[in-house]
Amino acid sequence: MNQTEIINTELTKELVEELSVQNNEPDWLRSNRLLAFQKFENSPMPFSKRIDYSHLQLEKLTQPSHSDILPVSKYEYFKNKIINNVLEKYHTSISADELKKKNIILLDMQSAVHKYPELVKQFLTVDTTSAKNNKFDLLNRALWNGGTFLYVPKNIEIDIPLLSLFAFNKENSYALPYNLIVVEEGSKVTLIDSTISSDLENDSLLSNSVDIYLGANAKLNYIGIQECGRNTNHFATKRAFLKRDASLNWIEITLGSKLSINNIDLQLANKGAEAFISGLFLAGKDQQFEFNTKQMHAAPHTKSDLLFVGALCDNARTNYEGIIKVEKGAQRTDAYQKNKNLLLSKTARADSKPLLEIEANDVRCTHGATVGPVDKEDLFYLMSRGIEKELAKKLLIFGFFSKVVEKIPVEELKNGLQSYIEENVTT
Repeated sequence: MNQTEIINTELTKELVEELSVQNNEPDWLRSNRLLAFQKFENSPMPFSKRIDYSHLQLEKLTQPSHSDILPVSKYEYFKNKIINNVLEKYHTSISADELKKKNIILLDMQSAVHKYPELVKQFLTVDTTSAKNNKFDLLNRALWNGGTFLYVPKNIEIDIPLLSLFAFNKENSYALPYNLIVVEEGSKVTLIDSTISSDLENDSLLSNSVDIYLGANAKLNYIGIQECGRNTNHFATKRAFLKRDASLNWIEITLGSKLSINNIDLQLANKGAEAFISGLFLAGKDQQFEFNTKQMHAAPHTKSDLLFVGALCDNARTNYEGIIKVEKGAQRTDAYQKNKNLLLSKTARADSKPLLEIEANDVRCTHGATVGPVDKEDLFYLMSRGIEKELAKKLLIFGFFSKVVEKIPVEELKNGLQSYIEENVTT
């Protein structure tokens, strides 16, 4: 089903109702949208002491038509994107018949609502903890206009990575894709979730929300990629809910946009759940990136391991704020959090604020952060072995990123990212 082609300069309750009516949505979804919009209206604009949001003016943006959301078949649009090699190899590797044989559902969200309404309703919620004060996530839940629904039933394993792609090409407008990912008990899958926009002349807003649900002993490799254009303001809110013994390998790659605010919320709600979260960002020119992460341990014997690494060139600015929270009774929690920032110019700036909030007495929780230029001693060591200075710097930068890059389970994507770093890092 095509997305609606509503064009409206005002964000109103009537717009939400019109969107739902034109899409012929069930009453429960319309109610969810209206509840989210009510909370959106009552929520303040986001505020940061370190990142400037003042240029954002939602009232001047319009909702794009379906023609502005580009189909995956337009391969030329993905040329020079790190996702390109993956598309060429895997886009047609697994057919609809193969998915059907395994009872896997991989659809756009609007089609999923109509074909599997009760299944979608079971997982699509509004009133979640992290949505309370997140204005852009609430806007997404009120007016989402694209996205992917992935449902993997019990005890299914897929070796070929699945793809969720959202490509946007409209200035002075906003796009709001929403992804719902459900992996049931005992299943294993890899999903590459790519969000892309053109280099537009004027501002646009791309706000995407993702909910991930992992059943008992389920395993998911989730790779999020953001390669938006130079005048796109990007907001992302992503949550993962893990049941008993579930395992999540979460990799977040942030490369594009003018402004990118990333909220990552991990909920370890049952014994034995574990998650490994890796982030990689490369900021240049006047880009501003912010990362807010939550590792929430609500059950005993859970584990989370987070590493975010990034390099900054030119006048780029980044801000990282992360918290590990261990609730009462969540004994034997094992949690780690590290943020590393590499400054490649004198005018770049990175701020970092890792936090711990511990309410249990038998845990192992550590955190740390580093900000600084290429290590002079390491550089001297390589140069003393006959390596030229510029090449030595690049080798150290590749080494800096290697701990995240090596965790990517898709070789074509790993190679594409390595090439991107080599081409775009300025020393």
